[in-house]
Amino acid sequence: GGAPDYVLLFRKENDTRIAAWTTSPFPHPVSIPFSDLANTSGPLNANAPARQFQIISHTGQGLPWVTLQQDQLVISVKSSPQYLAF
Repeated sequence: GGAPDYVLLFRKENDTRIAAWTTSPFPHPVSIPFSDLANTSGPLNANAPARQFQIISHTGQGLPWVTLQQDQLVISVKSSPQYLAF
């Protein structure tokens, strides 16, 4: 990512959510290091064995799943927030 990109982590008990978006007018990929997420307090539950996560749009629509690749979550950020649940 870069300066116009935002990734926020929210945690409540065992639920973890990420919100990601950009202020850039162009969608583009952003890598989120999974090790950074795993080092936060509490468990993160990637769907074993594939370790996949579904992206949810700002309207609540399910978007394609992303697969953890070399301990990185790579998502395409857009001007509207997208959410991932763990």
